[in-house]
Amino acid sequence: MSLYRIQPDFFHLSVSDVAPKELQDLMTHNWFSLSKRPRYEPIRHQVGKSFIEVTGSPEYGGIANMFDADVLIYLISNLQHAKNTDADLGSGWKFTVYDVYKFLDKKRMNGYGYRHLRESVLRLHHTHVRTNLRSPDQTWDRTISWNWLPFVDIKERVTTDEQARAASSEYNVSLCRFLFDAVVERSDVLTLPRDYFSLTSPLHRWMYQWVRKSAGRDDWSEKVTSIYKKSASQSPWNRFLYEMRQLANKGSILDYTVRLDDAGRKSVMHFERMGAYVDKGDQVKVRNIRKTKPVEPDQRQTDMGLTMGTLADRFFPQNDC
Repeated sequence: MSLYRIQPDFFHLSVSDVAPKELQDLMTHNWFSLSKRPRYEPIRHQVGKSFIEVTGSPEYGGIANMFDADVLIYLISNLQHAKNTDADLGSGWKFTVYDVYKFLDKKRMNGYGYRHLRESVLRLHHTHVRTNLRSPDQTWDRTISWNWLPFVDIKERVTTDEQARAASSEYNVSLCRFLFDAVVERSDVLTLPRDYFSLTSPLHRWMYQWVRKSAGRDDWSEKVTSIYKKSASQSPWNRFLYEMRQLANKGSILDYTVRLDDAGRKSVMHFERMGAYVDKGDQVKVRNIRKTKPVEPDQRQTDMGLTMGTLADRFFPQNDC
């Protein structure tokens, strides 16, 4: 029986030092806009008879982007935390701007930040996903569709001061069953370092999620043409290859070293997990809580996780690298 509730029971989220988690289902192929400008063109992935299609509403800025996905990471992380601590589970969650900003380690809250969160929540609400998932015995074809946040209730104080109105916002939302069941029933989560939120490039954010799912704690190599296809990037091929060259010149993306065998359309990216990476964002958390309870870095790394990539990996096998 699914634990997902049709009528949301709302639980207030105020835990800021919960480890970031992401669904493995969302990490192999990109499901979000990689542009800082609105994307109206649908995202489509096709492997054999399996497909993923993502569309957005022009009225609300098109398809939800990689920064909007921070809200999903926040909700997934708190849901996983509730599961780990045997807390009561519900499909509905309450939170404020302050709760989300504290989780993301943002130093300042301002009028833009308040508006940005509201816009993110609404884009997630109006982004529609459709996919067909075949059963393991391949005797049934199944098509499912959802919005990331099916239910959204935004409460704001009535005032002529726009910033005060936004700052008073309280969000009541429900998480789509696709994500809820992946966390609660299957624990399809992987770890993200706190430094993930310091990545300012939407492409680099997706690249990190993709390599985290593909390589794990090992090494990984893949053709750039294959990465380009999985990214669903709207950039021309030459621009995408340029971005890969720039990333390789940096030498790393968080806890993975990056190397490029540059050969045009035959180019190959190589990733290797670092042996001793220091997560600066997590370092702050460890210092703050050591007064009451020692935290082992290895244990902390294991507990931090993501939840958005496993299902896609099952139905879109990585056989094109």
